Amino acid sequence: MITDTHTPAGAARALRSTTAVRERSQQLLVRARAGESDSFSVNDGALALAASTVAELTRARFPDGGIPYHSRWRHFEAGGVDRAGQLDALLGPVDAAARARA
Repeated sequence: MITDTHTPAGAARALRSTTAVRERSQQLLVRARAGESDSFSVNDGALALAASTVAELTRARFPDGGIPYHSRWRHFEAGGVDRAGQLDALLGPVDAAARARA
């Protein structure tokens, strides 16, 4: 699929692609490793321990391998509050475009 990046919708679609995210992430990693980032630092020597810790914690919390789905949308449920559900109820029967704008 070819994306027309000359339109706002096409540009947004291109920026959200996994390819674009990976490319930009790689650029940021290179900058951080070179000490050129004000926001990030990288300690490659700690990677193995970090991966081991995450794997150990994941196995302890989800021994059956049933790791729950997670995405940005889960942030709308922080503190046990269903904000997305509240918004849906407030919006009522609106079309998808109006719902997305809200």
